[in-house]
Amino acid sequence: MDLVSPKDELFLNRITDIIRSNLSNEQFGVSQLADEMGMSRSNLYRKIKSITKVSVSQFISQVRLKYAKELLQNTELTVAEVAFESGFHSVTYFSTCFHHFFGFSPRESAEIGPTESGAENSNSYAHPSTKPLRGKLIKWSVILIALVTSVLLLSHYMRSPSKGEILEKSIGVFPFTYIGHDKEKQYLSDGMMEAILHNLSKIKDLKVMSKYSLEKYRDKDRDAIAIGKEMNLTYLLGGSFQLEGSNMKLIVQLIKTSDGSQVWSKQYSGEIKEIFSLQSSVAQKIAVELNAAIEPEEKRLIEKPPTFSLTAYEFYLRGREEYYKYSLDNKNIAPLNKAEEYYRNAIAHDPGYAKAYVGLAEVYKEKFQRGKYSNVHFLDSVRILADSALIFEDKTAEAYAIKGMYYWYRGKRKQSLKEYNKALDLDPNLWEAYRGKGVLFIDSDPVKSIENYQEAASRVHGTDLKFIMREMIVAYGGAGFIKKTVKYNEETLRLFGDSILYFSCMGALEGVEGNFTTAAQWYQKAYEKDSTYIYFFWSAFDILYSLGYNLSLAGNDTESLYYFRKWLNSADKREETKDNGLHRIGYAFWQNGFRDEAQYYFDLQLEICDKLIASKSIWAQNYYSYYDRAAVNAFLGNKEKAYHDLRIFDQKKYVPLWLVNLIKNDPLFDNLRGAPEFLEIVNNVEAKYQKGHEKNAEKLARLYKNEPNL
Repeated sequence: MDLVSPKDELFLNRITDIIRSNLSNEQFGVSQLADEMGMSRSNLYRKIKSITKVSVSQFISQVRLKYAKELLQNTELTVAEVAFESGFHSVTYFSTCFHHFFGFSPRESAEIGPTESGAENSNSYAHPSTKPLRGKLIKWSVILIALVTSVLLLSHYMRSPSKGEILEKSIGVFPFTYIGHDKEKQYLSDGMMEAILHNLSKIKDLKVMSKYSLEKYRDKDRDAIAIGKEMNLTYLLGGSFQLEGSNMKLIVQLIKTSDGSQVWSKQYSGEIKEIFSLQSSVAQKIAVELNAAIEPEEKRLIEKPPTFSLTAYEFYLRGREEYYKYSLDNKNIAPLNKAEEYYRNAIAHDPGYAKAYVGLAEVYKEKFQRGKYSNVHFLDSVRILADSALIFEDKTAEAYAIKGMYYWYRGKRKQSLKEYNKALDLDPNLWEAYRGKGVLFIDSDPVKSIENYQEAASRVHGTDLKFIMREMIVAYGGAGFIKKTVKYNEETLRLFGDSILYFSCMGALEGVEGNFTTAAQWYQKAYEKDSTYIYFFWSAFDILYSLGYNLSLAGNDTESLYYFRKWLNSADKREETKDNGLHRIGYAFWQNGFRDEAQYYFDLQLEICDKLIASKSIWAQNYYSYYDRAAVNAFLGNKEKAYHDLRIFDQKKYVPLWLVNLIKNDPLFDNLRGAPEFLEIVNNVEAKYQKGHEKNAEKLARLYKNEPNL
């Protein structure tokens, strides 16, 4: 650009001093600067534009950014603190502006120092788009391109093609920053963010990402444009919260991801007793900014306070905080116990607090979900708590989703589906309900299962997305679409870098195809990474048991028993019980000469199957309990009992590929292997799988018209 004359330089220095003296004033803008300079807005605009080639607002922003850079390089302040010191009350917006202007992030600026990042000429006021790109920007651009490429591939697999791309009214919410002195009150900011997000989720006209989808950006640099592309979102909401005494302050900013611009920003102040009305009004204001239609019933639900007690509300937020800690490491039960205590305290202060009952139900689900499914009272406490929530607020979507899960376990599919649909009527963005429906259909209609998993996947990110993709792998693999399943698994590894999950999924896929030796080799790789790895789907899956199971089917009885024994020891330490697969352990003991131990596990499995069938559980509804009971009786020589259950099992309509390869190779049926009736049942199983596979291939072809080789 042209050199600045001494006169113009004095002019710029003067207005720069004025701007710097007003950095803490968020409302300081063009009008205030014009007043300070004694000029009209139009004259000020023409003057600055003629010297710097940028607008007045851009000039103010650049002064703030340069001051921020000085703080980053010469103080120990965090990025968030620098943002607020330089007049940006959104860390997200600040990071986006900083990156676009300097060519590197605020965090990089703090780390590499003034020499490496390059000193800015004090008279350089060029528009950010005219700044030369630095090597650091090039490096991160390459990384970003790679990331976006992976995400584009992922979105291709995850999208819901029948409904098109949902972009226009989609929003994600960053973790809010607590800007008060007591950082222990961060849970208050988290609660404010969650409440606003929860209110937005009730609006059918909006697509809202789940609470923890943007958790990875907590206390990190945020490039709104890149995040928007990564998550397929049109808008992002950032904010900060403060509570001093009984006075609260909330600052929120709505950012458009197409260009990183701030669409709307607002600062609210008031007493803490007004917090629920504030959460409601902010959510509705955001919906208006997004041109989202709010139905009268949605408006009523958004405006209804969750509790009359601020003390109960605080206990509830502390419970949520502890439950999240548990979700990060579910081997540590201590935060789960603390969450239970906080939820109980919340209910003590407000016995009608529906959300606290839901929170307690989630705690009990985690505590008892790994218990005995054959118990006639399995998860009854969870259902009772969900019902309690609905007594006090019959529009609590999460309570219906929990009941959907409960009825699925109890084998009541129609009731389960009804509860999940109720949940989605109230909260069309409740990804847990979509995920529940994915599980519900996985063993009867895998295409419906996949469609619901896609809906869930489009509303989450991070760990939740990783495990939804794991379950979609189960759905595709069971339906026999191995190439697609391998693609999903490779994409999951590329996005999340979880090699243990990748190895265990590859083991599962090889097992589906009947390649049990190769399956065991994959599980061995996972075992070498983490021998304690456990993943919970509809029951607990862990590496030790999977190794024992696949080695047994591969004929390696000695190693099979070795890993089964290790599994039994670890299960005892966790006080964990298992209602399925104990006959496999019995077979391993038998083959190694331990007949008494073997008989114990065979008898235990027969007892469990009897209970599961009598209670009409999901395992009986899917006919797996009949299969397991037939397998034990066939091995023990009780052929008539075995055939009785096999004839019932033969009524199963949808047959997954893994079941075809299991019955064809199951050593427990060796006593029946050559018998005509058994061969007929095996042929029926294979024929039903093939028919279902072809039918599902047609359905998927209609969904993915341009994607061959399913």
